[in-house]
Amino acid sequence: MEKELYGKRALITGASTGIGAATALAFAREGASIIINYKKSAEEAKKVQEKAISLGSEAYIFKADVTNEEEVKQLVEFTRDKFGSIEVLVNNAGDLIERKPFIETDLNYWRAHIDLNLTSAYIVTKNSLPLLLSSKNKDRSIINVSSIAAITGGGKGAAAYATAKGGLMTFTKMNESPASSRGGDAEPSALANVFSHEKGLSIYILN
Repeated sequence: MEKELYGKRALITGASTGIGAATALAFAREGASIIINYKKSAEEAKKVQEKAISLGSEAYIFKADVTNEEEVKQLVEFTRDKFGSIEVLVNNAGDLIERKPFIETDLNYWRAHIDLNLTSAYIVTKNSLPLLLSSKNKDRSIINVSSIAAITGGGKGAAAYATAKGGLMTFTKMNESPASSRGGDAEPSALANVFSHEKGLSIYILN
């Protein structure tokens, strides 16, 4: 039986640990070739790469801070060199950096959460679109990993994180974005929003 993602090429941010690593290995298991992006966890990224290769995937790792556009451009060029184009982009990088009562937060704390959990998705999506648009395979997707915190508020001390993840949901839904169009030859054909929660993953496709 042919694997579901055989022949697909994917760029996955924040893929050395957690949901990102699980996503990378799930893609590898289904036959996709993958780029495993990481920022700090080099050893973990290498282990994910080795496991992906053992599953039969073509897999590479690349260190880049996805809040830094210059580093993202290097990541995109690396991906272009290895694959030429891609069919899937997974914006997974994100984190609740630290819980703090709102009154104790400052602008640097706020910006750190917004940059990591929301602005990074804009930077990576904007710079990766040429790789998606150049693919001859018209079944192309962008997957943004959000959080249940976007709906619930994330509990005490998570205002910045929850706000960023809520913004990511809105970013995913934007009809004005070239990436959000469904169908047609010029745009990726689907945009998915993935909510992470303690029981696992639920995937919602937004048309």
